[in-house]
This record gives sequence, C-alpha cells and structure tokens, in this order.
Amino acid sequence: VVVATACAPPLRAADPPPLEALVAEALAQGPDVRAAAESLEAARSRPLQARSLPDPVLSVLYVNDGWSPSLGEMPMTTLGLMGSQALPWPGKRDLRERIAVRDADVLAERLERERLTVAAGVRRAFWGLVLARDTLALLREQEAVATEAEGVARARYAVGQGAQQDVLRAQVEITRFEPLRAAQDAEVESRLAELARLVAREVEAGVAEGVSLELRPEPRELAALLAGAEAKLPELRAGAALVERGQLAVDLASRDFKPDFSV
Repeated sequence: VVVATACAPPLRAADPPPLEALVAEALAQGPDVRAAAESLEAARSRPLQARSLPDPVLSVLYVNDGWSPSLGEMPMTTLGLMGSQALPWPGKRDLRERIAVRDADVLAERLERERLTVAAGVRRAFWGLVLARDTLALLREQEAVATEAEGVARARYAVGQGAQQDVLRAQVEITRFEPLRAAQDAEVESRLAELARLVAREVEAGVAEGVSLELRPEPRELAALLAGAEAKLPELRAGAALVERGQLAVDLASRDFKPDFSV
C-alpha cells in the first residue's frame, strides 16, 4: 500500500524526473487549473471597479415653443446641457472594494486547492501505474513458476511417481493468473487515461519506465501531520476570507440605509 501525504513538502521525498515533468505540465496546461487562474485574474480587476464612482451622466435638454423648430426665435425655446455625478454615502466605496478583494482572495485559495488537487491526482495516477506495472511483472514471474511446477507434476505423473490431482491442482493454479493479469492491464489503461486527462494530452505507456516503488517510513507524528495540514490547507484560509467578507457585507448593508447624493 502506498500512502502519499502533502502536508509538508520539504519533508517529502523528491519526485522522480518523469513524475516531476508530468506534475509541472498538468499545472501549466491542465484545463481545470487554467480555468481557475482565469477566474482569479478577472476577480483581481474588480476591486478597482467596485471603488470607482458611478458613471457620470451627460444630458441634452431642448424645449421648443411652437409647432416647428424655432430655436432662438421664441421666448420659451431653450437648449441646455446638464452633467451629473452620483456620490455614494462615505464609506460605501471602500467597503465594496474590500469585499471585492476578499472575493479575489477566496478565488486565489480555490486556485491553490485546484493546483494541489491536480498535483495529487497526477502523483496518484503515476504511482498507480507503477504499482500496476510491477504487479504485472510479479504475476508473470509467479505464472512462470506455476507453469514449471505443472510441468514437473505432469512428468512425475507420467512415470507413475505422482498423483493426477497434483497435475490438476497445478493447472487450476495457472488459470488463476489470466483474470489477475487482465485486471492489472485494465488498471494500467485506467491510470494512463487519468494522466492524459490531467495533462491534456496522450501519455505513453513507458512514461514510468525505470521507476520503482519504495517503502519509506513516515517519520512524523500524527500531531505534526495535522499541524502541517492546517497550515497548508487553502480551505481554511478561504474560510477566513469568507468570514471577513460576510462581516464587510453586513457593514455595507447597514450603510445602504444612508442616502446617496448627486451633484
């Protein structure tokens, strides 16, 4: 069983070069990460818009006294230009800007979560591919041993030194390997498809060649793992930003009872 944790990257063993390249490619080209990054870029332009004054209004006023256009001839004929600017109650613009900033902060944490999710998904798929490949190799070795044992049992039975049930038992043992190999072949294809989805391109079956699984003990205690997770998890920071945003929204709602002005 392979367990991967991402609580404290400095203590995690370095990824092998093929996996490191796949993680970098998924973070750069993955559609989910790119969509989250574009949403964040759009959100970061909104604080300035939220703080800006409403658009000024320029209007033209024309009053005609008579049945035909007679500007300048009749006493009540007028032509005027009027400009107006709405001015919100003091503090409203600042609160709207701060709310927009908190919205961008939440999206930034969601982008970080998406990056962590994609990187973890690539690592799971890669090591799952390695595990399936090594399992297939082990099954082939065991099948070869079972085949050899079946040949020995058959030879002993042929010369009258063995029982027929030994031959049958060996043949039944050999038939067990076919569904096991099929399951691991399907696992390889599934892991390759998962990698292809994450990096947005087809991944060759030999991407994990030369990489083997290693059993590494976890030197940290559970309390240290939990502390590292709490310091790293973007959901906690996003939750804090949402709490602050809610408080700002309440303050803005109270100020909405104040009148705005127009000059």
